[in-house]
Amino acid sequence: MNMKNRILAIPADAPAIPPKPKTPAINAIITNVIVQRNMFFDFLVNKCLPVLLFKDWCAS
Repeated sequence: MNMKNRILAIPADAPAIPPKPKTPAINAIITNVIVQRNMFFDFLVNKCLPVLLFKDWCAS
């Protein structure tokens, strides 16, 4: 009886495959979209916006 209780008390390992295998892929896609969007807006703010704002001022 004592041995049986010890055997049942051993915790089971977590499954290697997540319950919803699409979740990590979706998270990676969302992260990539956010990073690409931030890179695009960073480009606009740092490269294009100054040119548009100061092109007349720099031309004269």
